[in-house]
Amino acid sequence: YEKYLPYLLTVFFFILINNIFGLIPGSANVTGNIAFTMVFALISFIVIIFKKKRRKGYDKKTGHRQPMTQILISDISLSAPKKKATKKAEATEDVAAEA
Repeated sequence: YEKYLPYLLTVFFFILINNIFGLIPGSANVTGNIAFTMVFALISFIVIIFKKKRRKGYDKKTGHRQPMTQILISDISLSAPKKKATKKAEATEDVAAEA
């Protein structure tokens, strides 16, 4: 419970202060609202899950495990290489040469 203690104390004092303000006549009782309870449940769930992932080395055990491929660039040139003629272009040139 020690790793969750800062979060639990924050929630405790937040609810305590809201309940004290709720005792004042004419003020709203915030903690009596079901939406308030649901938001706290969602926040608690997220805090617990992400703390567990961080503590247990989650990112080292899951994910993409393939070794990284290294590419060696041997030469960089500014001029573009000449295009090779396609079969269709060669056939068109052959027909034009025969005519």
